[in-house]
Amino acid sequence: MNITNELNLPEPLVDAIRNDGYTKGDADFSITGLMSPPYQRKLMGEYGGKITEDAADRIWSLFGQAIHSILERAGESDTDYELERRFFSDCLGKRISGQVDVYHPQDSLIQDYKTTSVWSVLDEGYKADWERQLNGYAWLARSNGIKVKRLEVVAILRDWSRMERMRRGNGYPTHPVVIREIPVWGEEIAQDYIETRVQLHNNPDPLVCTPKDKWEKPTTYAVKKEGSKRAVRVYETMSEAEAHIEKHEQVLEGPSEHKLFIETRKGEAVRCLSYCPAKSFCNEAGKMEQEPIPF
Repeated sequence: MNITNELNLPEPLVDAIRNDGYTKGDADFSITGLMSPPYQRKLMGEYGGKITEDAADRIWSLFGQAIHSILERAGESDTDYELERRFFSDCLGKRISGQVDVYHPQDSLIQDYKTTSVWSVLDEGYKADWERQLNGYAWLARSNGIKVKRLEVVAILRDWSRMERMRRGNGYPTHPVVIREIPVWGEEIAQDYIETRVQLHNNPDPLVCTPKDKWEKPTTYAVKKEGSKRAVRVYETMSEAEAHIEKHEQVLEGPSEHKLFIETRKGEAVRCLSYCPAKSFCNEAGKMEQEPIPF
C-alpha cells in the first residue's frame, strides 16, 4: 500500500504512519485478518501495490498503535501481568497468530486496549467485533495451555466530551476511559468460529462481501416537524412513515401548525465507502457510489 500526503502534513507524522511495524509473525492468518471479509483480502492481495491511502485518513489508526508504546512503559516496572504476548496455533492446516495486549495470570484475564469513539460504548454497549476478536485470542491462548476465564476491552475514548456528558446524562460514559466485560464463548463455539473463518479465507474465489461485511446500514424514513432537527420517529419503510403522518392528521382533524414531513435517510455500506482500502478496485463499491437516493 502506498501512503499519500495530500494535506502536506509534517513529514515526521507521515513517516510515522508509513513505518507501520505490524506483523502477524510466521503465520498464514492473524485473528483480525480472519475477521476481515475474504473478498476484501482477495482484492488487497491482487492490488496491494496499486492501493493508495492518504496519511490524514490513518491518523486514528496511528493513535491506536501508540497504545503499544504506552504498554511498553508499563512493562518497565515489576508486574504480575504479561504484556503483548503473541500466540500461535494451527487450524485446518493453517497457522493462526494473535497478539494479546495484557494477560493477568491470577485472574485468567485477557485485556485488549483500544482507542475508539464514544459511540462504540454508549448505553453500556460495545462493538460486536470486539467479542469475536477477544474470543479468538482466548482460543489461541487455550490452544497454548493458557487458562482464560475473563475477557475485557479497555476503551480509551478519543472524542469524549464533558459537556456532552452533562447534556446526555445516563448512557454516556462518565470518563474518557471505560472497561467493557466481554462474554467468553464455550470452547466448541470458538473452535467452530475459527474453522469457519479459515474455510472462508481458504476459498480462492470468495463471494463478494455480505451486508454484515460491508457494515451496511439500511435506508430509513424519518418523520420530522418543520423547523425541528430531530425526528419524531424513524421507520424502516416509507409506508410506515406515511401512515404515521396520516394518523397524526386524523387525530388533529387536519394539518397542524407544525407540519410533518418525511426525510429519506439513504442507507450506505459504511466500510465500503469510508473504511476499505481496496474500494477503488471493487466493482461493488463503485455501484453503491452511483446508486440514486430511493424515494
